[in-house]
Amino acid sequence: RADTAVYHFERAIELDDTWPEGWMGLGETYQHLLPTKSPQDSLARDAFWKVYERTSGVYAPALYHLAEFAIRDGDLAAAARLLGRAGRPALAPRAARVVVKSEVGI
Repeated sequence: RADTAVYHFERAIELDDTWPEGWMGLGETYQHLLPTKSPQDSLARDAFWKVYERTSGVYAPALYHLAEFAIRDGDLAAAARLLGRAGRPALAPRAARVVVKSEVGI
């Protein structure tokens, strides 16, 4: 199913690559449904950046995913900026602790 979703989102984006919802769906598919095409993290991140670019950085769901990637990369300043754009700047320190605990096991 995930591969079928990727196929259809990619076809839709070919028709209109300015459609942020298509990019968001593609990113969500790579992030959560794990199709066979890889590397899923990079493909998801790229799709979420496309959403960011096409919405002038105001679409909160994409901002949350991009902030999560920034936290995983250890770039808390970028995460705070992204969460601030989403109207949630206070989440950055808490989110960083959650990601570190889940990924490092602290």
